[in-house]
Amino acid sequence: MTHIEFSNKVEMKNFAYRASVGLDEERVKASVAEFLRGRGYTVSVGEKRERGADMRATREGLKLIIEAKGEGSRNEMFNNFFVSILGQILQRTAELAAEYGVALPAHRKYARLIEEFSDNTRFILRLNFYLVRPSSDGAYEVGFLKWGVK
Repeated sequence: MTHIEFSNKVEMKNFAYRASVGLDEERVKASVAEFLRGRGYTVSVGEKRERGADMRATREGLKLIIEAKGEGSRNEMFNNFFVSILGQILQRTAELAAEYGVALPAHRKYARLIEEFSDNTRFILRLNFYLVRPSSDGAYEVGFLKWGVK
């Protein structure tokens, strides 16, 4: 699996794909889990319909709590999923994790929503974004926008 750590939002926007590829939440979680394990994290992935965070990861005392969504089948679903996932993250902040994350397909509609999301809010919440897209060899690539990157 390849991954790209974005140094700015323009790189993130260029990483996004245009047409729907059918990436569901389970594929997004599996790809991000593999990415995090490759970076030395111990990762726990919640089962579908299980209460609590979709993913939890730890490494050397750093704790990550990550929520994930798949593609929407209609235009308005992208916005609804994005707002929903932010609400889920806000509910998890009571756990005082070191960092939080949102894992999404790298669809251009999600990239636009992330681009418009407040950098100050990302910084205050320590909110990372993980974007997943299919690669030309049939695997998946993960793009990573760290909470302090503008």
